[in-house]
Order: sequence, then structure tokens, then C-alpha cells
Amino acid sequence: WVNNAWNGTQTFTRSANTDDYSDTPGLGRFRSRVQAFNDGGDSAWSTWVVVNGTDGWTPITLAPGAREGFISSSMGSDSNSGLSADQPVRTLYRGYQLVRNASADHMRLRRGDQWIEQPIAGQYGSWYKAGRSAAEPIVIHTYGDNPARPIIKAGARDIGMRIQGADYNGNLWLVGIHFQANRRMPTDPDFNPNTNVNGLVWYGRGGNLLVEDCVFEYYSMNITMQPPTAADVIRGITFRRSQILNSYAPGSHSQGFYIVGVDGMLVDECLVDHNGWLPYVANCHSTIFNHNFYLVPSSTNVLIRNTIPSRASATGIQMRGRNMNSFNNLSLKNPLGITAGHAMASADQNWTGSMRYNGALDGADIGVPNTSTFAPRGFGMSVHRSTGGVL
Repeated sequence: WVNNAWNGTQTFTRSANTDDYSDTPGLGRFRSRVQAFNDGGDSAWSTWVVVNGTDGWTPITLAPGAREGFISSSMGSDSNSGLSADQPVRTLYRGYQLVRNASADHMRLRRGDQWIEQPIAGQYGSWYKAGRSAAEPIVIHTYGDNPARPIIKAGARDIGMRIQGADYNGNLWLVGIHFQANRRMPTDPDFNPNTNVNGLVWYGRGGNLLVEDCVFEYYSMNITMQPPTAADVIRGITFRRSQILNSYAPGSHSQGFYIVGVDGMLVDECLVDHNGWLPYVANCHSTIFNHNFYLVPSSTNVLIRNTIPSRASATGIQMRGRNMNSFNNLSLKNPLGITAGHAMASADQNWTGSMRYNGALDGADIGVPNTSTFAPRGFGMSVHRSTGGVL
């Protein structure tokens, strides 16, 4: 698959009674099919099987009938068409307008560019457009050869990206984007830690979200997944190879991941570091209420694997629902590394799932020593209310 089309064909003939064939075509997208022939005649070709050879990243392809919109803050103009890399538009809002609802369109941000106080959103500050299907989603990703991700800075706005709508049904990928609450960074000249700015918020129905190679940092809540009502469920959430960093909220709750009402979530090969506190900001010490992962009992079928949860305010991974699983993770310098269930949970909120092949190193305490906020901890892994699990 080259330049959005299948190119070139190689034919391999194998002897009779061959059960398998090994091929090493390298990286890329390939398809194959099989035909049998003998003295009696030739069989029909099998259907095509598509295989993606990658180095671990999710392949991105343009589906039939989809189009690409290009956005560049440094080289674009909103009077351009935006439909080619040499005619990019400038603003994220204009780029959003180029994406069609119920399509498999791509919105591509130029690498190395930055946008301030411009969320990826429509007129009222939220993303409302759904992809064609789970297999043919809307994809927000990048173009250009600059090594730096495109960065979206919140500035004075209260959001990084908000996904919502009463009938929203998802099918969306975010790949290679850096989201930053820049005025909440201590090094920013307009530093103000007392603002409430949320990172990625999904407040709608549906599902099928992929977040890969993204960064979210310094928000009050970095990642929030929550359907609009208790009867609704968000399905199929995946975070891969992303960084979730440095959330905090003076005098309030703050999480790296806050996951409510989700059925089916995978977090794979991520770094989730220092969420829930910022020690040199007043009233922002570590507390028992803030975590890197807070997976509440209304969520189920969750797998956290190959991930580093580190330096949380309290818990690296807190699993409180059914079929929640932690596999091959490394907990570093967390007061509570990985926990299953909760000592104060009601009987209908018992944990089930597994904790396998995890490591926990270098525990920590909570709060400020010699003050009323101090709570000694240093627990590697612990299990509380549960109705069955594998350790």
C-alpha cells in the first residue's frame, strides 16, 4: 500500500501439501490471497487478507471516500482550501470545519507548530463529529518532518479537548498531539496554579477512541471519561505509548486518569507520572484522594499493561471495578503502588480481575511530614474488597 493505492504484485508458488509459508516483507501495509491448482483445475482465489507490518505503532491509512485537511499555525491561511499540505489553513476551528461528520476524514496538524487558546473543537468549544465506523474513524494526526509534536496550549481557556454530545457515538483517533495547560506550568511567565483546566474530556455516548503518542500535562484532570448519565456506557477506549503528566488542583481532587462508566479500556506502554499534586504550590501537597489511575466501580473490562505509573499523589493504579487487570507494569515511588478493591467499598463494588507480573519499587508517604496532612504509606500492592482475582 503506497500513496493510498495497492502497488506491485509478487507471486509465490509452493509445492503440494505445504501447510504454511513465511514471508518477511518489512514495514508497511500488505495484502495476500491464496489459490490452489492441480490437474483438476484451479480453485477460486481466497479473499484478500490485509497485514500491517509496523514497529508497534498503529498504521494510519486513508479510507475510501475520505479526505485530508491540513492545518499549520506557521504557514497556513484560513483563505486556503486546506485540502493539501501546500495549502494549509491556519486555525484549528477552520480545520475542524473541513472534517465531515460520519466520515473517515483526517485532520492533520503540522509538526512543530503550536496553537494557543484554540481547542480542537467547533464553534462552542467541543468536538461533536463522529467517525464512519470503528474500522474507519476520523483521525487527528500530523504531517511534516519536524521531530516535535504539534502542541495545543490551553492559555486562558478551561479545556484541552472536550468530546461530547447527547448522541455522540465516537470512532475517533488522536495520534501524535501534545496538549498542555501552559499557564499552570511553574516555568510559564503567566503561571497561575489556581485555574481549573481539564485536558481530554469525553462526556458523551459511544466509544472507539484511540489515543496514541500523545502528551497531556499540567491539567487539573488530565484524562476524564464519563458518560452523560449512569445508564450510558462508553465502550472501547485505548491509550497507547502516551504520556499523562503532572496533573494538580489546589485544594481539590485531581487525577491522571479518571474513568467512569467505561466498558472496555486498554492502556498500553504509557508513562503516567506525578499526577494529583504539585509540592511547591500552596495547598497542593499529596493527598489520599488523588491518583495516577482512578478506575471507579462503574467501569469494567479494563487492562493496564506494560505501563509505568510513577510518583502519584497516592495510588499508581487504583482498580475498583469488575474485571480490572494490571499486567507487567512497573510502579515507581508511589505511596500505594497497585491496589485492587477498596476497604470502604460496598459489597456490590467488589473488585474482580488480576494483578500479574507487576513490579513495585521505592515507595513514598503522603502529605507533608510533621503536619496534619502526613500519612505514612509505602505499600507495593494490596487487595481489599474483592470476589475473586488472580495474583
